[in-house]
Amino acid sequence: MHIEEAIELLQCLVFAKTDQHLDKVQIDVLRGAWENHTYDIIAETYCFSSAHVKTVGAKLWHLLSKVLGTKVNKKNVQVVLKRIARDWQQESSRRISSSPILELPGGQVPLDSPFYVERPPIEACSYHAILQPGALIRIYAPRQMGKTSLMARILEQARWQG
Repeated sequence: MHIEEAIELLQCLVFAKTDQHLDKVQIDVLRGAWENHTYDIIAETYCFSSAHVKTVGAKLWHLLSKVLGTKVNKKNVQVVLKRIARDWQQESSRRISSSPILELPGGQVPLDSPFYVERPPIEACSYHAILQPGALIRIYAPRQMGKTSLMARILEQARWQG
């Protein structure tokens, strides 16, 4: 995990819990801590006073501890974030592997299928036309566009209406 990935992950997690994003100074402190720099070096690198960086750092670690549900400080931030990212990836892959795989049907789509794309004006006209004695409906479209499924729905509607 790189620092940019850690920042992106933290921005998402912090925003989800607090409706706020980390500010520039907090991100700079995080970058410095990620590189194992002292507060003095962080202050010098980003042109802040050492006292300001220490204050921001203390508040940042408190915020991250609250958001992540585990004690976070300057020394363990990298380890904690790598563990959380790993756990998050494992949970995500577990969820994906346990979710049912939807297979796209080949041929006619069942009447109750969520894959059927409704075409209200075409269907309404077809439902009305099929009820007329001697009705002829011409359906013309490229392959795999749902002609057979549309015809099945029109016929079902005609059966239902008698």
